[in-house]
Amino acid sequence: AVVHVPRGVALLACSTEWRWAEFNTTEEALRQVTGGAFRVLEVSCPTRQRSFLAPPLSRHTEGPRAPKDVLLGCFRFAFLVILVAACVAQIVLLLICIVMLLVQVRRGGRPGPHL
Repeated sequence: AVVHVPRGVALLACSTEWRWAEFNTTEEALRQVTGGAFRVLEVSCPTRQRSFLAPPLSRHTEGPRAPKDVLLGCFRFAFLVILVAACVAQIVLLLICIVMLLVQVRRGGRPGPHL
């Protein structure tokens, strides 16, 4: 069977599960054809996240996490740490530049002794 997936669906995050189903009482003819309950494949695919660092909207607590989910979580965390480190480094460099400027202003713009 072919399943057509709409745009904006993350195919790598799809989960599948076999479930039991049966037609309701208004579909008696179909119920007789199938002989009662039958197995169906339920495919659940979340939509793509709009931002990279945002946590998933729903967390599946059932069973162990897939290796790709663990890897993606580690990659997001590492990227977040690098981003925070870069921000801290920029703030430190900005403070150093401000201190150097204030030292120059305090000296009255006179250059220091040359070696």
